[in-house]
Amino acid sequence: MSNLVAMEILPLAKRAVEKGKTRKERIKRALLSATIGNAFDFGVSGYEVPYKEFERKFFEYFEKGFEIDDTDEIIEMLDNVVYVVDNCGEIVLDSIALRELKGVGRVTLVVRGAPILTDATLEEVKWLGLDLVVDEVLTTGGATIGILMEEAPEELKNAMDDATLVIAKGMANYETLSEYDVRPICYLMMAKCSVVARSIGTRKGSLVAKLVR
Repeated sequence: MSNLVAMEILPLAKRAVEKGKTRKERIKRALLSATIGNAFDFGVSGYEVPYKEFERKFFEYFEKGFEIDDTDEIIEMLDNVVYVVDNCGEIVLDSIALRELKGVGRVTLVVRGAPILTDATLEEVKWLGLDLVVDEVLTTGGATIGILMEEAPEELKNAMDDATLVIAKGMANYETLSEYDVRPICYLMMAKCSVVARSIGTRKGSLVAKLVR
């Protein structure tokens, strides 16, 4: 359901991104669009996914923009990006950002190793043809919420070590990866609960592009 709802908004999101007059503007818009996609999260207690009115919500958030916005800094760090996705539906909008990032440097896409909640897996990668867009597709190794580095495949650890920037989507990736010394890393998310919002220094419901060096 999330994928189908996101596919309906995809052409409009593409046009919003393409209004950027420079590559830098398009990348910023694409990252914002992808972060709005993080609204597709059925695993947060007390949070209701706005799938019935997602088009209206998308443009409301697009107009509002990031509450924490480190995109100017991260745009200088895109030579070799590891991009860790989060949810189904959301990955549809990630596809725009992945194409923009691929125009700058190398991109490794990371999805869950097996189904858990509504997180994206290799099934969504194949369905969207993203394996033909990025340089490499890796998995977290299993059905984990976020990434547990102790259980992550060596190829994923190596890719993250070699990256000029890790981009981690969503709260689960923030909650796990912030426990490790993974740097530089940019957390892209909607802060959908007060605990995460306080932790990252923003308000509940805000869009975040937070760089940690």
